[in-house]
This record gives sequence, structure tokens and C-alpha cells, in this order.
Amino acid sequence: MHTDRNDDEMRMKVREMIGEIGTAIFTTIDQQGRLRGRPMRTQKPDPDGRTLWFFTRADSPKIAELEGDSRVLLGYADTRSQDYVSIFGRGRVVRDVAKKRAVWTEGVRTGCPRGRRATRWR
Repeated sequence: MHTDRNDDEMRMKVREMIGEIGTAIFTTIDQQGRLRGRPMRTQKPDPDGRTLWFFTRADSPKIAELEGDSRVLLGYADTRSQDYVSIFGRGRVVRDVAKKRAVWTEGVRTGCPRGRRATRWR
């Protein structure tokens, strides 16, 4: 049986592992029901340990995929330390300018040279 304390400890351990790995295979479901995975860099997680943030281009197919089916699978792997994390959740597109500024890092500019659009995973 898990207590809230154990759940919080596990959530913080997963958050630490994700932070060290950094890049996830972000898997969505397209309009034909096919799984589509691509590497995406995880941004600053929310303090609650339950919400992860990613950036994507405004014209990315991920936008339509998330709006059509919000199910998301994230896979993280660090083969050197043998740390592996797989997380299922719901994603949605967030267009909140203040939140984009809060989670933006200059490292994102390479994949999103024209600006900020955050994708929230929860």
C-alpha cells in the first residue's frame, strides 16, 4: 500500500531522473490511430511534480494530434546509469504567454526559432 508520502517521494525521484536524462520520446496518436514518437526536450517541470512542459513549433503535427487525442506516452532512458522512465498522461496545447515565458530557455530556440508555444503534459 502506498501512502501520500511514498507517492510524493516516488514523484520526486522520477522528476530527478527525468531532469538528468532531459530528452523524452514523446509519443502521440495521429488521426489514423498510429503512434507517433519523436524526441523532445523536457522543460522545467512544475513544482507539483505532476506537470511536465515541452515546446513545439506552431505548425507541428503534434498540435493536431494532441487536439484530436490527448493521450501521451513519454519514455526516458539513460543506459549508462540504467535509469528508465515511462509515463502515460494527457497532453494539451497551452497558449498562455506568461507560462511560455516562465518555462522558456534559450536552448529551446534551436527547435523553435520563431518563438514560444508550450505544450503541457499532465
